[in-house]
Amino acid sequence: MWGRLWRIDTLFEAGQLPVISRELADLASCAGRVQAPVARWHEASGMAAVLDQFPPQFLPGGSYADTPLTSVLPTVNLALMWLERGDRDQAARMYELAHPVRSWRPIPALRLIAWAQGLAAAIGLGRTDDIAYLASEFEPLRGRHVACGAGAGDYLGPVELHLGKAAAALGSLEQAVADLTAAATDAQHLGMAPFSRGSRGYGPARRPVRRRSARASGRSPGWSGRG
Repeated sequence: MWGRLWRIDTLFEAGQLPVISRELADLASCAGRVQAPVARWHEASGMAAVLDQFPPQFLPGGSYADTPLTSVLPTVNLALMWLERGDRDQAARMYELAHPVRSWRPIPALRLIAWAQGLAAAIGLGRTDDIAYLASEFEPLRGRHVACGAGAGDYLGPVELHLGKAAAALGSLEQAVADLTAAATDAQHLGMAPFSRGSRGYGPARRPVRRRSARASGRSPGWSGRG
């Protein structure tokens, strides 16, 4: 049954609604054999997710049932890949395929990752309205971490890391310093040195973050942490 559930999650992100419908039928068969309340819950939540994620016209029998659906996360990941290669035009085309950020509705298990990757793409492309909107979505989640997956999955650090990057991109350097310093401290406390270093060394807020971190620890700003 878990294999069906993971496949359904993947198909959601690929926008493969007809295949999801078939997988849900097979999931129902699995749930019937297992005869456990949690199995029935997975079956019901899968169908509810279909109805929540897709307008009626995209469901089987609807007027747009055969229309390909573009999923947010793979599309913004492609935008980030093109940004890494230095092709902003192609990155912008990929980003725009994901449609306006206010319409994004990734499945709950991938929501934070989609917002974080979308925010990174928006920052890379200078889409200030999108940066502000995605930051506002993260704002209530301070103190939490961006992660997804059943078992192995993605982890992208503290929420404050992404809020700090957004603040820096929007020119709010004092807020960026506060958020990135908080992210660095949290990551260091949890033993995630790469995220701690990444928070302290981020872009336009790099020097202010290092100065504030050094003052908080009583070290000189030039301290590197090496023996």
